[in-house]
Amino acid sequence: SRSLAFADEVRERTGGRGVDVILNSLPGDAIAAGMAALADYGRFLEIGKRDIYQNSPLGLQPFRNNLAFFAIDLDRVMRERPALLGALLRDVTRRVQAGELPPLPHRDWPVGEAVDAFRFMQHGKHIGKVVLSLRDQLVPAGPPENEPVTFRADGTYVVAGGLGGFGLEVARWMAERGAGTLVLLGRRGITTPEAGHAVAALQRLGARVLVRAADIGRGADVAAVLAEIDRDLPPLRGVIHAAMVLEDALLTNLDRDLLERVLAPKVQGAWNLHAQTAGRPLDLFVLFSSLSSVFGHAGQGNYAAANAFLDALAWHRRASGLPALTVNWGYLGEVGYLARRGELGERLERQGVLSFTVQQALALLEKALQREHVQVSVMRLEWSRWRGLGVTGRVSPRFAHLCRSGDAGPAPAGTLPRLDAILAAAPAERQNLVGMLLRDKVARVLGTEAGRLDGDRPLLQLGLDSLMAVELRNWIEGELRVNLPIAELMRSPSVSRLAVLLAEQLAPGDAPDRNGTAHATDLDAAPAELLSRVDDLSGDQVDALLTALLEARGNGVNR
Repeated sequence: SRSLAFADEVRERTGGRGVDVILNSLPGDAIAAGMAALADYGRFLEIGKRDIYQNSPLGLQPFRNNLAFFAIDLDRVMRERPALLGALLRDVTRRVQAGELPPLPHRDWPVGEAVDAFRFMQHGKHIGKVVLSLRDQLVPAGPPENEPVTFRADGTYVVAGGLGGFGLEVARWMAERGAGTLVLLGRRGITTPEAGHAVAALQRLGARVLVRAADIGRGADVAAVLAEIDRDLPPLRGVIHAAMVLEDALLTNLDRDLLERVLAPKVQGAWNLHAQTAGRPLDLFVLFSSLSSVFGHAGQGNYAAANAFLDALAWHRRASGLPALTVNWGYLGEVGYLARRGELGERLERQGVLSFTVQQALALLEKALQREHVQVSVMRLEWSRWRGLGVTGRVSPRFAHLCRSGDAGPAPAGTLPRLDAILAAAPAERQNLVGMLLRDKVARVLGTEAGRLDGDRPLLQLGLDSLMAVELRNWIEGELRVNLPIAELMRSPSVSRLAVLLAEQLAPGDAPDRNGTAHATDLDAAPAELLSRVDDLSGDQVDALLTALLEARGNGVNR
């Protein structure tokens, strides 16, 4: 489940035939890979939900082999056809007891070692099931650490951005916990049938729900909402700020308008809510920030700055004796912006930032409120794969110990050459050492294994996009101390060719000043070559080409 290599391996192990049935819950490209591993007249049983509810496309070409695709939602079967499901379960139980169906492979862990069992499962190297056993062991039980968070039935709670996917989930959670009145703010009010249905569901939970089209970046809109609460509703008891605008751009492409569009809801909106509620007896004031202000994220300088302001505002409020909590959310996979943009989520997964569920997010939000945190980060990271988010070539020292404790990464410790060893090597050997190091990094960026890379294929054909190119360029500058223009990467060299270029730059006496810019070979030809086939480029490749042109212009090269 951590790569798409299974499709080729299944074909190989079945002599090219494939398998008759696939039971699948893997999302994204894994579905197409699974279809490719089916034999003629095979059946694909899809029990996952993400791609179905996101209406992801599926090509019809594999079905020329008389394949069948079944989408199976067991939740609906349980609700709508309980007799059928009950009959199936009884039949399975009978066949297990009769020995017709053997148990799945499994490994038992005493329940007292549950932490170790979860760590074992987390590595993803087991086959079958990991079982917690309650046999022959007493497990002490105690009361919960904290009482559940509840909200006032006689209070009003404002949720800015409350009509977004996660905002609606938070509002539902508050309604279930007793919130009497919810005021949901969005710049355009209800704009989708889904939002309308969600608001109706909140009202069925017993909450009074008001939806107001208000731009919290405008002080007058915030004042109007608060005036209506004072006039017509119970007293304001809490504010949740979940509003956002996300428009990614590299720093070279940022202008004032793009900055202000992203900063307005976060910075001006949060300040308006803070300033106009500062004198009210609030129980909570929660700001939804992002991992971008903790780690930094290539292409999100504007968004990182906006969230950094939220983090600072929470500390300012708490220092002033006011309630405040800022949450740096990671990759929420079920709802919200990233859930709608599967390709961005897949990029984060490749970088080691893993998704978590709404239920997990709300449970940790509750814990942060119970413990009265000022700032808390909520994210899942696989530190063995995480090497930053494309902002710098090196992991910040703040997190380096976590990466070391997770794993050394795809390559075993000590097998990759260091820069001093490369510089000390003979010219013929230097290229091989650079190639070894480069192949490992490119594989990490692309989310694959170094041994699977075709070193002679252009990087663009291997799947390199603009943000990956920035990450690779920054790593080259940080690890090899060579300044390489983006234009050179977007000429689409292969790993082998790039290793030659870098080895030449590292050659003693031939390398440029390490504080200057390494002059790539035939820079003037690079844009011409790409522009001659611009119709064949993807959107990411065109974006990277424009970035390269801007960078070259900034270096004084006339394009």
